[in-house]
Amino acid sequence: MTMTKLSTDQKNFSVGTVIVYETSYGTIYGLKVIDYVWVDVDGVESKFYAVLHGRVTDNKFVPSGSKAEDVTWTLDDQIVKHGYTHTWTPSPRFKEGDLLVSDNGKVFYFESDLKVWSLSDGNTYGSAYSSLVNREKALGKFQIFKTASGEPFSKVVKGERN
Repeated sequence: MTMTKLSTDQKNFSVGTVIVYETSYGTIYGLKVIDYVWVDVDGVESKFYAVLHGRVTDNKFVPSGSKAEDVTWTLDDQIVKHGYTHTWTPSPRFKEGDLLVSDNGKVFYFESDLKVWSLSDGNTYGSAYSSLVNREKALGKFQIFKTASGEPFSKVVKGERN
C-alpha cells in the first residue's frame, strides 16, 4: 500500500480519495470521500465532504457500513484537525517485468498500468500494447505467469532499457 503524508493545511480532496490514520498497533482507519458540496457560510466558501468511515484491510478500503445513513458529512478543515494524517492508495497488483496470462491463454508483459504489451499478438508495424484497464475490459482479470520455481518473472529477471 502507498501512504502519502498530508500537509497540516490540506483541505482539498477529490471523490474516491481515502484519508487515513494508523493506530499504534498497526490498524489503519480512514474516510473515503464519496461526494462534496461547496457551502457559503457568512461569505466564506467551505467544502463539505460526504464520507464513508472504514478501515484498510488486505489492500482494500472496507467501509464500516454501506447504507445511506452510514454516510457522514465533514467540513474540509476538520479532516486534518481530527488526526487523519495520510492519503492511502492500494498497492499495484503487478510490477514492471511481470508476465501476465489471460483466461484464453494469451501472454502479456506488464511495463506499467498504461503499457501492457501483448506477447501473443501484434506486429512490427502496429502497436502491441494497451493500458491494463483496456486489456482487462477485453480479456478479464489477469493472473501472474510464474517461473517453474513459482516466482514472478519480475523477481528473477532484470530487464535492460535502451
